[in-house]
Amino acid sequence: MKSNFMHPQRKRAVSGFTLVELLVVIAIIGIFVSLMMPAIQQSRESARRVQCDKNIGQLSAAAMEFELASGSFPSGTTIAVAESGEAAAPGPIQNVADSGVLHHSWIVQLLPYLDEPAAAERIDPNVSVYDERHQEVRELELSALRCASSGAEVNAASPGTNYAGVHHDMNGPIDQSNMGILYLNSHTTRSEIKDGLQYTMLLGEKSLEKDTLGWMSGTRATLRNTGDPFDDGSAAAAADAKAAADPLFVGGFGSRHPGGVLFAFANGSTSFLEYGMDPKIYQQLAHRADGELMNLMEVK
Repeated sequence: MKSNFMHPQRKRAVSGFTLVELLVVIAIIGIFVSLMMPAIQQSRESARRVQCDKNIGQLSAAAMEFELASGSFPSGTTIAVAESGEAAAPGPIQNVADSGVLHHSWIVQLLPYLDEPAAAERIDPNVSVYDERHQEVRELELSALRCASSGAEVNAASPGTNYAGVHHDMNGPIDQSNMGILYLNSHTTRSEIKDGLQYTMLLGEKSLEKDTLGWMSGTRATLRNTGDPFDDGSAAAAADAKAAADPLFVGGFGSRHPGGVLFAFANGSTSFLEYGMDPKIYQQLAHRADGELMNLMEVK
């Protein structure tokens, strides 16, 4: 016999978060994200530094190819009066866009070895880099010349480079008497690098100038010395101001990498030099023939 008794319907429990629980979950996620951010940023910087190392390695390899083909490293810069055939003042180099001087940088000379044949063909070695005939090339952005850690492009007249040649071990103008490898009218041979290729710096990182003359210009835009301490980016504005007041001022190397600056040596190797390294050793590495002994373990 069926019972006519009707069981009351049971209400199904509603699952979900309360507002308090939701806020707790959001707070926990926020904590995890904040804990992970330094690792993420470190990973990104590590990738940028690897790419930067690849860039400067590519530039130094091109310089070595140039040396094998011609018997010497490229000139750091040139100064002869364009097209006139007259002898120009012997130096030093002024950081001014003067169409009466050549100012062809070492980068210009390496274009054929940087897989830039079209750009190389458009350059007349007897015409100033500031001449309107070179404007198209001067406005080229070359990826191998930029470090991703340096940030966005600054307000500049022409695309610049984060890599400069080492022209001198002291704080002084770019001239023919400099003791680096790349300087005014230089044609440095291996035999002239008496301290050894592995002990002599060829290229290093630098900050972008606010009003750079561009990567074609053989001025402080593409050459630096070790007379000034490293710049982590905080002193870049002061250096730009000093250069604006003194056209002979060159300045030193620096980067936005935490802890130091990447350099390429004349033997093709690269090394990350720490900001706190011995200033004396730092200057020795820029001098191609100071005759001083050096322990490479002190450089790392």
